[in-house]
Amino acid sequence: VTDKLQALNDEFTKKQKEKKDLEDSIVRCEQKRDRSERLIGGLGGERDRWSNEAQQLSESLENIVGDVLIAAAIVAYLGAFTVDYRECQELGISCSVKFVLYDTLGDPVQSCTWQLAGLPFDTFSVDNAIIVAHSRRWPLMIDLQGQANKWVVNMEKENGLRVVRQTDQSFTRVLEEALQKGLPLLIEGVGEELDPILDPVLLRQTFKQQGVDHVRVGEVVTEYHNNFRLYITTRLRNPHFLPQVTVKVVVLNFLITKMGLENQLLGLVVAHERPQLEERKNRLLVESAHNRRALQKTQEKILEVLSQEISAKEEVVQQTEQEIDAARGAYKPVAIHASVLFFCSIRSSDTSDDVNSRILLLNFYLTRAIFLSVTRSLFERDKILFSFMLYVRLQQAQGRVKEDVWRFLLTGGKGVLDNLHGAPPAPWLSEKAWTLLVQAADCESLSGVHEHLANNVEAWEEVYISAAPYLANFPQPFHQLHGLDRLALVKCIRPDKVTLAIHFDISSSYDDSTCSTPLIFILSPSTDPVAALRRFAIEKEMGEEDVQVISLGQGQVSD
Repeated sequence: VTDKLQALNDEFTKKQKEKKDLEDSIVRCEQKRDRSERLIGGLGGERDRWSNEAQQLSESLENIVGDVLIAAAIVAYLGAFTVDYRECQELGISCSVKFVLYDTLGDPVQSCTWQLAGLPFDTFSVDNAIIVAHSRRWPLMIDLQGQANKWVVNMEKENGLRVVRQTDQSFTRVLEEALQKGLPLLIEGVGEELDPILDPVLLRQTFKQQGVDHVRVGEVVTEYHNNFRLYITTRLRNPHFLPQVTVKVVVLNFLITKMGLENQLLGLVVAHERPQLEERKNRLLVESAHNRRALQKTQEKILEVLSQEISAKEEVVQQTEQEIDAARGAYKPVAIHASVLFFCSIRSSDTSDDVNSRILLLNFYLTRAIFLSVTRSLFERDKILFSFMLYVRLQQAQGRVKEDVWRFLLTGGKGVLDNLHGAPPAPWLSEKAWTLLVQAADCESLSGVHEHLANNVEAWEEVYISAAPYLANFPQPFHQLHGLDRLALVKCIRPDKVTLAIHFDISSSYDDSTCSTPLIFILSPSTDPVAALRRFAIEKEMGEEDVQVISLGQGQVSD
């Protein structure tokens, strides 16, 4: 009975949980239904407008190519003409029956913003603003009445507009500031010729330096900010610009039209007679612009809610993946080349059952293969630099390079050759060499070297007069120096031997030679490899009887 009661209690608990889940599901469904009803009700008013807009778009689809072609032609060529010459005649192409530039490139929200900034309401002025917004060339506006100047100043004042004339002494400085900071620049009151310093800016002759766009302004190279905008106005009634000017800018005729003048005069009259009415109209104009912006944002939000969000995200992911793959694919030749070298190293290098030994063998063979592959295409004078940098980088990766010594080798010390330790202690030691030795003593491994030289001048003189100072025996306790430490002292005492100290390596050359392929040393004046050759023979455990020296110089005769 107890077991049955427990089973019933468990079943009751399970059913209660199912009931609770169903009640929660009902609540969620009701909430979704309410939201759907509100959304449908909100969209009901948009149905007619969207239907009409869809019908208009369907009708204009047949003429879109011709309309865009005409719009591009107007933007590129017709800016300098008056309203009568901008009327489209029979063109023999498929386009709208009555072509209007605003219908193709216009934006109602943007137009309201322009008009709030002082742009006249007439179609001609709006078309001029459209040309300014869509042209790839900076605008040069014929502005006899100052309408364009007023419009640009009001439109760009919140963006930090700079206004300047070509005759101002600060003209170049203001231009450079606007280019660097990405500020709008208005050059007003120009004549029929433009300052040649503007040519690179007008032609957008930018170039990259350290990943940043730059442009040349006269003799100065300055940064070019992508937000930079340029406006040019002239007060000339009928200017005759040379072709050299017109190809660099888009010339716009901003002369006032009859309709524009009527609107402006009407506004002045109403503002004088009934200022409250004119003020109310201006407020309505501002409100209309805000309403259009809000409507546009609402439409975009509704479309975003109704769209397939997951599909959109997946499309973005796929597009990003394709871009990444394309970027990575640009480096594919490097990967192929490196993989070939790597597998050649694996197949051609010596084998070993010990993992550590195998790694050493692979590293050695791969380094040698890369070195031979690169140096094969280098000039002889560049091979030594590549070899030295390869050696230093590998040593740095293993933590075997003392950074203070490496920095001293590259920079030659602190940069300021001030010496507080008096004159050089030996006549064969120059002032510069003595100062470098003093600075080299700041390195931990070379500490006290200048004092040791001052106390052991004769011992160090033997190193100085040696034909190969980089192979000479340094006085104790510096006799155990090797690598970059020894090279740093050679740079101080005999800087003319630094290149030879880096380049001279008999062991690697000996490995490349055979019994039928001798080594030939091409010597510079005062260089003698005999000492290094004898040292190498000792390292190879060869006695003096195994090394035979025969002189074939001038006046020497062999038996």
